[in-house]
Amino acid sequence: MTERRAVRTGQAVQPSKITVAEILLDYANYKKETSSAVRLGYAMNHLLDFFDAKTLDHVNRETIQTYGDNSNRAAGTLRRELVCLRAAISHAVSMNHILPMPKIKLPNGGKPKNRWLDKNETARLLRSAGKDFRTKFQLRLFIMIAFLYWS
Repeated sequence: MTERRAVRTGQAVQPSKITVAEILLDYANYKKETSSAVRLGYAMNHLLDFFDAKTLDHVNRETIQTYGDNSNRAAGTLRRELVCLRAAISHAVSMNHILPMPKIKLPNGGKPKNRWLDKNETARLLRSAGKDFRTKFQLRLFIMIAFLYWS
């Protein structure tokens, strides 16, 4: 309990004295009013399922690898979750809650998806773009030019 009090008073503690859950909770409170709060919540659920009550010094290359191996999520999703964890750790360091520690090395993300609209999807997009009276002409023109350019 004294370690948690040390965090509140602004004295940095060793990573072995604070849990991953505490770091994530602190970061979630910091980000709760932002647009990224929902995505952070999803990432936190998965991170807390794995790291549970482990202290921050358990976060290393080996546990990150195990985290990825024990998951059935895509590589890009795992990377986004680990980006949230790294951001939470960086936030804790910047707020002087923990002593600086090495950065988490992130795994490679998934391959980017390259998908193009077909003619039917483009027609539906044009119909939807025509619903707003104020931007109907400009938006439709932009979509038609883009479709002609990339097709």
